[in-house]
Amino acid sequence: MEDGAAIHVEAPVLDVADTCGAGATFSAAFISSRLNGSEFEWCLRFAVAAASLKCSVIGPRAFSPAAVNRLADTLPATILSP
Repeated sequence: MEDGAAIHVEAPVLDVADTCGAGATFSAAFISSRLNGSEFEWCLRFAVAAASLKCSVIGPRAFSPAAVNRLADTLPATILSP
């Protein structure tokens, strides 16, 4: 939530290979992005993108920030009325 409004970020359609670690990836990406000064909506988009990419491979794997940014740029975000 930001300014009393919830923000919904739609996840991309990807083939899911492994969901283990998706929540931790989401949390780490969101916190890292926020600590780097990014806006709340961007942090959500970045976190959804990172977690989605993690789900697309089996086991642990790191994706470059550039790859996560490219996917995050394509994700629609909707601000929901409070």
